[in-house]
Amino acid sequence: MRILTGKYKGLEIPSDLSDKTRPLTTLLRRSIFDSFGRNLEGKVVYDLFAGSGSFGLEAISNGALQSVFVDISGKNCDNIRKFLQSIQAENGTVLNCSYERISERVVHEFPPDIVFADPPYALARNKLLAGSIYDGIVNAFKGNSFILIYRLFSKVELLKKASKVVKHGQDSVYFICVGSSSL
Repeated sequence: MRILTGKYKGLEIPSDLSDKTRPLTTLLRRSIFDSFGRNLEGKVVYDLFAGSGSFGLEAISNGALQSVFVDISGKNCDNIRKFLQSIQAENGTVLNCSYERISERVVHEFPPDIVFADPPYALARNKLLAGSIYDGIVNAFKGNSFILIYRLFSKVELLKKASKVVKHGQDSVYFICVGSSSL
């Protein structure tokens, strides 16, 4: 897997991932970034359930002010940190925790513009869990306006709130405006 565009185009993203990681395909990643444009100058991007960090790394490559990577796997977090060090990127923050544990200090320091959530397959296909993950994300970033990009396999009632849907095969990615954000 490689970074698709921007400053780090073509660099290989480490793929030594934990067993539960479901990498974001190149086609889907390209479609997501094409959907809202690649100019991320001044934007703060959160990559929840980061895995390889491909979404946040693509954002850094395309000018994001800051990417915050959140994953419960220490192995995944170590891989992202090593990659950020190898490219000397100082605009990446890696948090080894669940999305519910993101501290208010981090959210205050880096208020989100875009939040990408790609939960593990077992969670993403469960309607009840998918809805509670959405609620947890909104709660973790309460008081902020942002665009949530949520990758799911199940039809969830809350997705009626989506402003845009990008589909590739079984994958569906929903763009949801939270607060006063707009696409």
